[in-house]
Amino acid sequence: MNNHKLQGLIAAPFTPMLANGDLNLESIPAYYQLLKQNQVAGAFICGSTGEGVSLTFDERVAIMQAWAKATASDKEFKVITLVGGTNIRECCLLATKAEQIGLFGISFTSPFYFKPANVEQLAKCCEEIAAAAPKTAFYYYHIPVLTGGNFAMIDLLKAIDGKIPNFVGIKYTHEDFMDYLSCLNLPIANMICYGAEMKTCYQTSPWCQRSCGKHL
Repeated sequence: MNNHKLQGLIAAPFTPMLANGDLNLESIPAYYQLLKQNQVAGAFICGSTGEGVSLTFDERVAIMQAWAKATASDKEFKVITLVGGTNIRECCLLATKAEQIGLFGISFTSPFYFKPANVEQLAKCCEEIAAAAPKTAFYYYHIPVLTGGNFAMIDLLKAIDGKIPNFVGIKYTHEDFMDYLSCLNLPIANMICYGAEMKTCYQTSPWCQRSCGKHL
């Protein structure tokens, strides 16, 4: 699992909704086809763009099921879902559901109301979530501007080293380039996703290009 690398563009799709706020699951197959036509390699669903943390548990499961069904015949298209939130038990349940449904990966953010006091507590949260879906690729989603979990990712990588067998990388959406490059020097960080803020780094640095296979 740790040696796996995604390749290509991973999109962060919106969650389609009707005018009354209900989910518009029927549009997801067409959404998937649009991404394929534009040579997108996968989708990161229920994230910031998809408003995942604003949805109910059942809505998030329904979205996962709809994307899994739409992409069932396309093993090359990778679907990753955000399971992060403020309730760790619910995050675990979402992670287990994602594995049962057959999604490629899950992602977890720092809890953002009762925040971890230190990186060791955050690492324990990651361990618990990842263990709920042990056969599914696990990504930590670092977006401190929204979560307030502004820990150095180099410290998180050290804290989880050897403790999460299905850990494959970080979706790094932050501007701390020193921390980002420090992560690349650790063997555990052989797969680092990056968000829009890392675009300049990817375009100008061979180290980023060596370690990043996608843009979210």
